[in-house]
Amino acid sequence: MFPTQVVNRIAKEGNVKVVETLSDDNLPGNPSDSEHTYVGMMLENIENMLVPLGGNITSLNDVDPRDTYLHS
Repeated sequence: MFPTQVVNRIAKEGNVKVVETLSDDNLPGNPSDSEHTYVGMMLENIENMLVPLGGNITSLNDVDPRDTYLHS
């Protein structure tokens, strides 16, 4: 969304690290892979945000990325 120079400057001044592996339009894996879904992309983004912050995603291990329906 922002030019790299702007992002890098903000990160430097804020003493933070930029996570460059987040995606909003590239599904992970190949079309035949189970993670090649919107849910799979969101799971990958969550991992790419939480792990660098010192967290883990073990509570999401049972989420099936092929399950694209909302359950009530």
